[in-house]
Amino acid sequence: MLMSAGAALPKRVYAHGFLTVRGERMSKSAGNYIDPLEAADRFGADAVRYLLLRELPFDRDGDISWETMVDRYNADLANDLGNFVYRTLSMLQRYFDGKVPAPDGDSTPLDKKLQTAFEAAVRGLDRELKVLDFSGALTQIWEAVNRGNKYIEESAPWVLARQSDQRKRLQTVMYNLVEAIRLASYLIAPFLPETANRIALQLKADLKAPWASARQWGRLVPKTQTSLGEVLFPRIEKPEPVA
Repeated sequence: MLMSAGAALPKRVYAHGFLTVRGERMSKSAGNYIDPLEAADRFGADAVRYLLLRELPFDRDGDISWETMVDRYNADLANDLGNFVYRTLSMLQRYFDGKVPAPDGDSTPLDKKLQTAFEAAVRGLDRELKVLDFSGALTQIWEAVNRGNKYIEESAPWVLARQSDQRKRLQTVMYNLVEAIRLASYLIAPFLPETANRIALQLKADLKAPWASARQWGRLVPKTQTSLGEVLFPRIEKPEPVA
């Protein structure tokens, strides 16, 4: 059609695979399809976008079901990302009235592991998006988010808060955690735009800031007043199996 119209032909064509359910291609006649509107009602549009991009490789067919969507939603969005954001900002409210403290003292190996994880996610995002590997890009981001959750457990801010001589360390730990969340909001913005905006509002971050500067670790301004919003992704209970 393009040739007959004398129009320029595309130099490259992208084609993604089929969605399958338990190994079979979706079909209305077979009744094995997933209604996208129903999925959006169950999980929210942001979550559906994430679930599809994370579960399904762009260059081949991918299998999905209601069960795998619930499992991935609870594991990645409710437990990993949602818990990371809510837990961090709750502690910031408790220990510093929601105001970002200035880091005080030298970085420890634990701090550097967190920073390195997010810097790797930034590089990974750029690299994977160039080859349309959306699942790979999200894997890179979630490795950083999981490092953030591990940083909470390993640095134990609740223990530091009970020790008067650890106030400076507590400041550094909380700064690093909020900075990680700030970077996470930029990283997830192409995939979870509404969620990224909700996080950015709580941190007073500007998602429209140039990526070249926003991507750099340490751009979070101390004394920024944050707010604690609602849980980003409430857990979804799986229905009991029918006997």
